[in-house]
Amino acid sequence: MDSGKLPRGKQRALWSILGAWCIVALAWAGLLAFLNATDTRTGNLLRDAVEVGRVSALSGFFSTLGVMGWAMAAGASFMAGWVLHLRGDRRATIYPLATGLLAIVLGIDDALLVHEVLAPRRLKIPENAVLVAYGVLAGAWLFAFRARWDRVAWLLLGLAAACFLASFVMDVVVSSRILYEDGFKYLALWTFVAFCLREAARCVAFESPHCPPARGSARSLGPPKHNESAPDPH
Repeated sequence: MDSGKLPRGKQRALWSILGAWCIVALAWAGLLAFLNATDTRTGNLLRDAVEVGRVSALSGFFSTLGVMGWAMAAGASFMAGWVLHLRGDRRATIYPLATGLLAIVLGIDDALLVHEVLAPRRLKIPENAVLVAYGVLAGAWLFAFRARWDRVAWLLLGLAAACFLASFVMDVVVSSRILYEDGFKYLALWTFVAFCLREAARCVAFESPHCPPARGSARSLGPPKHNESAPDPH
């Protein structure tokens, strides 16, 4: 057997990665060709907003960090789902993938100003309708996976929800709301990011088909404890 030849399984994986890359590259090239053919101001789409608007380099600094936070939450969740998939535990992948999708949806809203600008001005969808849709989505996620969270997870979720609610109240009640509204929003965002990172770690740490363990389980994060009642082999 030729020791330099890759196993058939790894060859398939390499070809799959190459094929996926080619599909993405062709789709990207097609999109750029379409934008060029429709006389779209492609430079405004490709370049950074600071460069396009010729504003201070610090403009949108915390907003950019927020988008990075959503990406961290989604990336960690998807990675945990992928690890579970490689272990052959497809049922357990549902939870981290659903969490990652929720982070992606909220991140897209934050990056593209969906409920504030895109939906009401471009798509003619009322802002409140978009917010209600997000609330229903988050509520369904909470109801579906509520049994998987321990006290720390509920604490993080509660803090994030309280900060999101405070941000919404400041948006409606306080006239000079930018500092208060965005301050609470970023507190909520990074609390949710911490929740996602912790839950991803818990999913990867457990070998069980249920990830993470349901409330009341005796399992905890970390190496398994040895049975103290077992006789000493020495």
